[in-house]
Amino acid sequence: MLQQLQEDPWGLGYLLLVAFVSTATAFFLHEMSHKFVAQHYGCWAEFRYSQQGLLIALVLAAVAGFLFAAPGAVYIAGRIDKRQNGIISIAGPLTNVVVAVAAIPFLIMYSGTIVAGGFYTVIFFNSLLAIFNMIPAMPLDGAKVLKWNPAIYIVSLVAMGALMYYVWVYLVEFVA
Repeated sequence: MLQQLQEDPWGLGYLLLVAFVSTATAFFLHEMSHKFVAQHYGCWAEFRYSQQGLLIALVLAAVAGFLFAAPGAVYIAGRIDKRQNGIISIAGPLTNVVVAVAAIPFLIMYSGTIVAGGFYTVIFFNSLLAIFNMIPAMPLDGAKVLKWNPAIYIVSLVAMGALMYYVWVYLVEFVA
């Protein structure tokens, strides 16, 4: 079914729309969870759009053939300790994991239909965004979580890696 969608202009349009909505909501929910957890700790937190991040995304897509979009980030100001910073940082990837896991029953329910492709895309992008953000390099979340608590970082990374493996190996069969 996925191949048929890619060959049909309307099907390809559907896939592109689903991919856009999936990535936009995954990114939005990820960033808003950082903001709300930071505000819970009494910090000022605001999402700021980044023209440079969007430009890098477009250049990577044109040159390397893959899209990594970072159109902005949540900026935080206030007094937080290492623990609070780690919790704020892991909130984004954990939100993506929750969305991905919550979508799995719907993928199974709509197995083999065009709707299943949409749910698979939601699961895939949320899983990918979660694990990508756990790379332990600044300014990604993984660096801050690792600095806060290496054990939580490792457990989270293993769980997110297992989810990504499950998505690639097992869940793709429901799209057919």
